[in-house]
Amino acid sequence: MRLILFFGALFGHIYCLETFVGDQVLEIVPSNEEQIKNLLQLEAQEHLQLDFWKSPTTPGETAHVRVPFVNVQAVKVFLESQGIAYSIMIEDVQVLLDKENEEMLFNRRRERSGNFNFGAYHTLEEISQEMDNLVAEHPGLVSKVNIGSSFENRPMNVLKFSTGGDKPAIWLDAGIHAREWVTQATALWTANKIVSDYGKDPSITSILDALDIFLLPVTNPDGYVFSQTKVSLDFVPFFNKDLRRCVGTSKAK
Repeated sequence: MRLILFFGALFGHIYCLETFVGDQVLEIVPSNEEQIKNLLQLEAQEHLQLDFWKSPTTPGETAHVRVPFVNVQAVKVFLESQGIAYSIMIEDVQVLLDKENEEMLFNRRRERSGNFNFGAYHTLEEISQEMDNLVAEHPGLVSKVNIGSSFENRPMNVLKFSTGGDKPAIWLDAGIHAREWVTQATALWTANKIVSDYGKDPSITSILDALDIFLLPVTNPDGYVFSQTKVSLDFVPFFNKDLRRCVGTSKAK
């Protein structure tokens, strides 16, 4: 009850539209179960608009939370009042976002005059085009199979790697959680690795000689497009946020 009253007095009159300028990410280290309980109560205060990227679970393990600029000092005061250790993980989230966006634009400009960059993040259209390129370059090893459409009627395409014959198959998928862009990038890198190293790498060759491989690079195309065009932070690709906040293939967290 004292905790709730504390929040009511400290945060009751704070309100503003969401902004990422000045938002900070704090790394918090609870030392006991009581502090974890306090952090979970903190997470439940919806009006604070806290975004726990990694929720507190065990004493001594870190939790990561993005705090809107207007609530940064208040949250720090609360943590200090409860004796909960914390440090600043990201000083200004918008600065990091701007840097990431600049890097993505640079990679796209570079690709216009060069080869596909498997170390960069790409749009859904670019991913689809690269899938077509892989099929065109290695028609005897990989084909594209359509398995239907998403809720928003985007095609769901799978890459099938096969050397022929009736063989068991492996299913791989990526991009279930839309904001985790690294999985789609990893899927494309894997696809290129398979077609490039078959016949050269003994491990890849032996696997593909014995099994077919089905790879779905973008399981949640609607969410992926949403994450790149509508939201700039809730789907930040460079941190592994708490997967327990992801539900199915929803476009939300």
